[in-house]
Amino acid sequence: MKTKVALQGALGVGLSVCAALLLSACGGKVNMAEFNEAFYQGDKENALKIAKGGKGVLWDYQSGVNAFWLGESKEAAKLLKSADEGIEKAQEKLLNTGYSPYVYESVLLDLYTAYNYGSQDDAQKARPALNRAHDKQNQAKETFAKKIEKQQKQVVGKRFPFLILKKGVL
Repeated sequence: MKTKVALQGALGVGLSVCAALLLSACGGKVNMAEFNEAFYQGDKENALKIAKGGKGVLWDYQSGVNAFWLGESKEAAKLLKSADEGIEKAQEKLLNTGYSPYVYESVLLDLYTAYNYGSQDDAQKARPALNRAHDKQNQAKETFAKKIEKQQKQVVGKRFPFLILKKGVL
């Protein structure tokens, strides 16, 4: 039980930070400061109401997470599915540009979807969501591997020119 609560807390903080950054850039009519105040003061019902007032993928995402935290499993499933569909559409549009802003959000979305099904003791629906999260994480790893390797070579070459960078060392 302590592990579940700790995991939910860690994911909640991580998601809230990502969402805060993304939502502040895409906020629209909804006041992010008002949402943050309600959420961090523990008024999750009000935070959900505020988040539902927003339009777009990221507000659906935030609303779904809040609904999950409130134990409203059906509402959470609906909102998380809507956010997932929006992320998929955005990725399709941006696929050829090399810009992938929703990589990590997509992984977290699948994790919350899995947790939502797990909270309902529905392992048959939770397992595919966890598998999707794992697959997306591996895709992200492969996508960014070359960029990471290039950055590592630059950093190591500047600071430690005597080191030879081998794949998998850092």
